[in-house]
Amino acid sequence: MKQAPGLLTLCLPVLLLLPKPAVAGESEPFATDAHWWCHTATTDNPIYVTVVWDGDFAPDEVPNGFGQYVLSKHGYKGQVYCSRATRNLSTMATIQAGHQLQMDTWKKSGLKVVETGWWFDPATVTLAYQCNGVVNTMNGTQMVYSAYYTKVQRIPPSSVARLFKDWDAWLNAQNPGKYINAKGCNLLPADPAKAQAMTTAQLDQWKSFNAKITQVDWTWPGSKP
Repeated sequence: MKQAPGLLTLCLPVLLLLPKPAVAGESEPFATDAHWWCHTATTDNPIYVTVVWDGDFAPDEVPNGFGQYVLSKHGYKGQVYCSRATRNLSTMATIQAGHQLQMDTWKKSGLKVVETGWWFDPATVTLAYQCNGVVNTMNGTQMVYSAYYTKVQRIPPSSVARLFKDWDAWLNAQNPGKYINAKGCNLLPADPAKAQAMTTAQLDQWKSFNAKITQVDWTWPGSKP
């Protein structure tokens, strides 16, 4: 992690990223080599804020990592936002200055700002993904749906393409010659309750078209405890 040695009084606009489930099963989430920082919702008080850091990370995974941190460390379950500015169009010092100016502005408005010191460290962060797929077969003139889903897979950052590749291979090996629909691996919310709600919504959707649902005993070799 590289940080600027000091702060200036300039501010450069950056792109705000909202946390959302990663689109999986297509390719690795688009990683961006950028200067990053995150904060919790400004409608909440206090506001938890990270340092500024740089690195090549997937935009969907960064807010998820910070969401895990503020939940475990501070019990925060609200919205998390992350900003990024591509490194070839900005400098660390300028983004650091904007970061400081924003924190000062929040403080002047009466909000408490908690500087967490957190940054997205791929050596310590893991992400929760869950893979699934629906197999379509014909029984006479009737279409039969069989839905398969995995246990939660905790994986290192920027690993979802490899996760999906192995899940896809396993699913095809179990269903040779069959049509497999809507397969993928989805990033689950940082909050376990919200993650369970996401899984429940998926199960309910499958139940709505009378799919046979099976949770398979499959674990990706790259998964972490």
